[in-house]
Amino acid sequence: MRAITIRFSVECPHCSKKQTVEALSNGEIDGAALEECKGCHQSFVIGWSIEIGVDVFKCDAEPAEVDCTYSLSEGWDPDDPEEE
Repeated sequence: MRAITIRFSVECPHCSKKQTVEALSNGEIDGAALEECKGCHQSFVIGWSIEIGVDVFKCDAEPAEVDCTYSLSEGWDPDDPEEE
């Protein structure tokens, strides 16, 4: 299975210290990570939801006004040998 690395540049909700946090998502659309502030050492949670936006272009800078649908689903990679 492939994992998606998400990098957040986030301020601590307790002391406002800005820090960089990386989280791994193994294909889940929604996720959360419990982090500890590098400044005040209090805990906070980063929650995320992956959303996709789609535009269709005619080899031009302006998107075309055409219908395009998409869907996301959670599941296992059928070609992953670790899942067998």
